[in-house]
This record gives sequence, C-alpha cells and structure tokens, in this order.
Amino acid sequence: MRNRPLAAIILAVLTTATLLPRLFDLGAFQTADEKMWVANTQNFTRHLATFNWDHLLQQPHPGITTTWLGSLTINSPSLAVRKLPLVIGQSVLIGLTGYIFYRLWGKTASALLVTLLALNPFLIAHTRVYAMDSLLAHFLLLSTACLLLWREQRETRYLIFAAYAAALAVLSKLPGLIIVAATIVAISFWTTRDRRRANPLAPLAIWLTAFAISLIAFFPSLTLNFPEVKQKTLDFLLTGDVQEVHHVSAGFDYYFKTLIFFSTPLQLGALFALPFTWRYFSRAQKEAAMLLLSTAALFIAAMSFGAKKGDRYILPVFLLLDAAFVLVFFSFTSWLSKKSRILLITSYGLLITMLAWQAADVARLHPYALAYVNPLTKPWYGDRRLGWGEGLDLAAQYLNKMPAADQLTVAAPYPTEFAYVFTGRVIPLNHYAAAKADYIILYRSLLERGHEAWETEVLHEFQRLEPEKTITLNGLPYVWIYRAPITAN
Repeated sequence: MRNRPLAAIILAVLTTATLLPRLFDLGAFQTADEKMWVANTQNFTRHLATFNWDHLLQQPHPGITTTWLGSLTINSPSLAVRKLPLVIGQSVLIGLTGYIFYRLWGKTASALLVTLLALNPFLIAHTRVYAMDSLLAHFLLLSTACLLLWREQRETRYLIFAAYAAALAVLSKLPGLIIVAATIVAISFWTTRDRRRANPLAPLAIWLTAFAISLIAFFPSLTLNFPEVKQKTLDFLLTGDVQEVHHVSAGFDYYFKTLIFFSTPLQLGALFALPFTWRYFSRAQKEAAMLLLSTAALFIAAMSFGAKKGDRYILPVFLLLDAAFVLVFFSFTSWLSKKSRILLITSYGLLITMLAWQAADVARLHPYALAYVNPLTKPWYGDRRLGWGEGLDLAAQYLNKMPAADQLTVAAPYPTEFAYVFTGRVIPLNHYAAAKADYIILYRSLLERGHEAWETEVLHEFQRLEPEKTITLNGLPYVWIYRAPITAN
C-alpha cells in the first residue's frame, strides 16, 4: 500500500507520455475513411441533441464509441481538433489498462506494458486516425485485463468492469463480439473448476447482465429501434462491405503475414520465446497467457474467414501480444535472478535497448506511423499492399510548388484525400485519360487488387514509364508522380 502513490505517479507520467507520438500533426493528411466518420459523427450528434435516440446508428460497424468521443469537438472545422477527444480518450484507456495490470501484476510489469502500448507503432498509427479500430483494440485488452483481475481477486466489480469494456468493444466494431465468446468460455471453464462456488452460473449471469445494460446505455437505438439495427447489421455481415474482396491474393495465411510484418521485434520475440519460457510461468501466469493468446488466436481465425481482409482488422492482437511479452519477460527474468545476476542485468539492458530502438523508429516515422513495417522483416515485404492516404500529402505539396498549381488537374487515387492538401483540381485516377489530367498519381494501395481490377490495368500501363518523382516512406516506394502526356522513357 505504501507504494501506491509512487505507482500512481509513474502511471500518470507514462500515460501522459503516450500523447507525445499521438497528439502532434494530427491534421498532416487525411485517410480514406475519415471524411465518412466525421459525417457519421455529425449525424450522430444531431440525433443525440434532438433526442432522436432511435436513429443513432450511422454505420453497422457500428462505431458508436467513435461518434460519442468525436461529438465533443465535431463543430470544429479542423480535422486535428476533431481527432483530439479520440486521441486523449485512448491515452486515458492506456492508463486504465495500466492500472488494472498494476493490480494484477505489480507496478514494474504495469509500467512496462504501458511503455509497450505507448510505443506500439501499429497502435499509434490507428490511434491517430478518425475511425474505430484502435478503440476496439483498447477496450478488448481492457476487458481481458479486468477478467483476469476478477479471476485472481474474485471481486464482482472487476467482472462488471470487464463486461462494460466488452460492450464498448462491440460498440466500437462488430468483431468485438469475439471477446464475448472468449469471456463466456473462460468464465464457464473457471467456475466449473472452482468447487468453492455455490452457484457456478452466477458470475456468467452477472457478466451478461452488465454487458447488456452497457450496450443499451451507450446505444439506446438497440432497444428503441431494434428491427432497423438488426437489419442493417445482418445486411452488413451477409452482403455488405464485409463480403467485398479487396485483396484478391489474400489467402488463409494473410493474417500470419500481417503478424510478421506489423509486429514489433519484441512481440515477435515473445512468440518465439514463449515455448521455452512456459515452464517458468506460475499457474496464474499460465492462465493469463492462455486467455491472452487464445483470444488473439480466436480473433485471427474469425477474421480469416471474412472475404474482406485488412491488416488493421487484427489490431487487437498486437495489444494482446504486448501483454504476453510482459508475461514472458518477467517469468524469464524471475528464473534468471536465481541463476546469474550478470545475465539478469544483461536481459534488462537488452530490453531497454530494444525499447529505445522502438521509440526511435516511432520518432523517425512521425507523422507517418501508418507506413510502419517491422524492421526485422521489412526486407521481405516486397510489393505487399500498403497505404491509406499517408504520403499523398507529400505528393500534393510537391505539385503545389508548380507554376499555376491551382490550375492543374491531377488524377489520383483517394481524390478527396489528395484534395485535402492540393490547391488545384483533383479527379479520380481512372478518369485520367478522358479528363486530360496534367499529372497522374499512382499509390501503393493499388497493389494486390487482382488481374481484372482497373487499378491493376493502370499499374500495367505505367510500369514501363519513368515517373517524374517517387516518394518513399519508411524506405518503401509509396507514391509515383507522372507528368502528362505520358510517353515511354
């Protein structure tokens, strides 16, 4: 108890520090979905203010947590200001998660986890985007942490907190339902093994009740207009965006490659070291590791069955891996402390070095964290698709320096996002010939669209030509600028 004030100070400092890579240059560029989610938030806020609470659903994703937070600054004309509540709110979630893990594993392990989350490049990238993927990831990890704390301390309040966080995960994005399945299995397994419980069904009943109440409290349309919510959700899952194939070449191993390319070196290290350190885990640590990793595996498996695939769709897995790394590291160093002080000091020195490397990588990429690829596996990244709008701002800035830039016509993918910075006229890329564009922009996101896609045809047309300028991010070619009329070099 005497260390609580110190732990609180450390946690507060680390939580505040998480804002450093997240808060600045939020308006540097606009990603592909941000305009849509700003519009969703505007409609949500209007219905909320006029008490039309039966029409709060704007997208079946459903993105309710995004619109709740975004409503605080929705009247600002600045995209950066509009993002502030989402960014600050997610830093607070990191602090809350750190506190739960402090109660669970102690202050040193908690401080390490908060540091890992603060420096997680993939998480930073999506925290800076006006969307819902990172909110899903935060709430899913927080729910898992509360569930583990309930398992250890058997206090009902943590079971209720786990249900609250799970509901907010689902309201962030529908794949949050995976935590519901994982929780039901975990609670059922634990309570049936616990002979001290008079009623093994009581914990599950409490969790489900708190979960349902939370859903309704934050999303009253669920009860006020259930038929519409149900129909939109079913349409989305069965025939909508979920069933669109965006990566034709994406097989069942797609998310395995996502793990390899978008993890941090420490996360990869945890996966490789886990089989060798398992025997050093305590019973509680083994239960925690099994819940973290089984939830991650369930998430990957569920997302692999969807026709539409995207690297960010398994973002929660990377947060679960950060927590798993903490388990691996401290179980190993606990064993090492009994064997060799020199090796123990060396292991901590290596950890600090790796964290410094990760921090340097985050600083180097800013504000283009979306271009992050694991530095250990990047040499094998090849022509894998990447890009959600980052880098188009650099192409726009380049063309803005041209004479009479405001009179130029540029054909670009993501034309709205390109026009966010460009001063001239922007048309869709596939209209470049008919509209007689002055410049044509090719973007890395055009890759892996399939042989019959128009994007692939455009790439084939330009592959023999020399661009006027190539823009790279993180050492990867990202944007190619061609001047019209197009002629072979």
